[in-house]
This record gives sequence, structure tokens and C-alpha cells, in this order.
Amino acid sequence: MTSPTNTRRPIATTDFSEHFPVDLLKQRNVDSNDVQLLGTDEARLKWSAQLGTEAKSYFSIPSDSWLARLPSVTIGQWLGNYNAGNVQRTASELQSHLSWASTTRVLFCVSHRTIIATTWSTFTRLWDCFLATHDDCPIVIPDDKGKKRSALIFTPLGDIRYVREPDP
Repeated sequence: MTSPTNTRRPIATTDFSEHFPVDLLKQRNVDSNDVQLLGTDEARLKWSAQLGTEAKSYFSIPSDSWLARLPSVTIGQWLGNYNAGNVQRTASELQSHLSWASTTRVLFCVSHRTIIATTWSTFTRLWDCFLATHDDCPIVIPDDKGKKRSALIFTPLGDIRYVREPDP
């Protein structure tokens, strides 16, 4: 039998369900099973693979980590759109600045223990729901091995920062 720390769970069955109301998911054409909270063990493995073992959250990422070391650019603002309920504007900014495929699996990383997985398409439709769960520098990272590392950081002041390993 699989322990609860190893089990992915649909977001609707977690403590985060209040941020992903079923009616809103239906309105935005999202199946509730497309958003899943990773079990603690899997979250730790994903976090370690992407961000190292030292950090427990964005604020403890070491300065020599790729995420802290590489330059970032602001590609948009989320907070004003969030407060105004203008979900589509931020979704459009995200889609226009990034070439991630709609089917790319992404990880919404809150901490080494809390990661929510979905597709890029679903994230752009529900970015406000994700940020309702945590808005203090969550990191969104594509979950694709072998590609250049890239990430989005949603800052508490409302910036969307994009970090990407440069082309050779």
C-alpha cells in the first residue's frame, strides 16, 4: 500500500480546495484532476532535483543556485490583475512571453514539501487560484528533464520574474 506522503491527490481533495472552486474550474474548462498536490516525498524529490537540497523555500535558496545566480527579467505584473479580477490579462502576458507548450507539465513550488502539479495550459487559466494558495515568491518550473532550466517567480510586490539558462 502506498503511504499518503507518496500519493498525488486531486486538488479538490486537499486543504487547498477552497482556492480551486469546482464551479470556477468548470467555467474555465479545467478538470479538477488536472491539478494535483504532490505527496511530501515526491515534492521533496522534485524540489531537490530542481532547486537543491539546502533550500526549504524560495527565501533559503543559496546564492550559487541556478535560480539565484542567473539574471531574471520582469515579464509582467500579476497583483493588480489579481486584485481587479483581470485573470485573462496576466494569462495573456504569460503566454506571450513564454514558449512553453500547453501540455508542458509545470510545478507550482511553494516549498520543499508543498508542490502542485498541472499543465502549462491549466496554470495559465488558473494562475489566480494558484497564487491564492501562496503569493510569497512561489516558483513555477517546467517538469521536463534534459531541457534548459527556466522558472517563473511571482513576487509579493506583483512582479512576474522569468529566469532561464542562456543559450550556448
